Amino acid sequence: FTAISVYVVQNMTYVDPVRGAMSAATLRSDAWNRNNKAREILADPITGRNRILVVQLQGHLFFGNMAHVLQKMSELLSERAGRSIQPLIVIIDFALVLGIDSSAAQAIVKLKTIMQKQFDVDLSIFVSGSENGFPCEFDLSKELCNPNISTRDNERDDPEIATEKTMLRVSSRDAVQSLAYNGSHVCDELNTALIHAENCLVARQDPGLLDKDLGVRSKRIQRWPTMAEERNAALTYLKNLCPPGVKEQLIVQLLS
Repeated sequence: FTAISVYVVQNMTYVDPVRGAMSAATLRSDAWNRNNKAREILADPITGRNRILVVQLQGHLFFGNMAHVLQKMSELLSERAGRSIQPLIVIIDFALVLGIDSSAAQAIVKLKTIMQKQFDVDLSIFVSGSENGFPCEFDLSKELCNPNISTRDNERDDPEIATEKTMLRVSSRDAVQSLAYNGSHVCDELNTALIHAENCLVARQDPGLLDKDLGVRSKRIQRWPTMAEERNAALTYLKNLCPPGVKEQLIVQLLS
């Protein structure tokens, strides 16, 4: 038994729970069809994707390695503090996390508070990587969601929409725009989190620009679009792709 134990210990490979970190300037969403002004905002080194920090975790998170996670997050944020790349938004991706024990879950909730109070992070987004939430018994999604969520009267009558808004799992443009661009949110997938983060940056400069974007498609729509809707969507795509100053009449002619 001793020999087996020594063999196992010697051949165990330590897995760093923090797999990597990068800005969203290199890890972008698939919302490529934004209008030109929104693109300029997101490409700007001061107002754009450089202000989004994406951190990917992996393996099993438990009391033994969460101290390292907290220390690494503190280092990542400290080295960027006071600079033009100081993160306004932090996305933590749990898609590669296999399990989270209760002590680690509570440490993650603590991390949310630390990021907001000590490092002035406006928006923190936690990506569960699954529609079933985080891989733990602790209700982490509930604890990580911003508690100050208000719903409109017509949404209170629809339990499905109300649940989605409360849990902050963003799945449509309307849902994204109705969410507050601060606090703490939970998303099922990284791409959705990136879209929401990018929308937040755009909204900080000009909220009206989001009305011109088709960056987020509703997944709840179950009907085929009409010919008029398809034409309007195609026209909007072409407008977003054309450089500034192109007359709408010329764009319309491309569709005729």
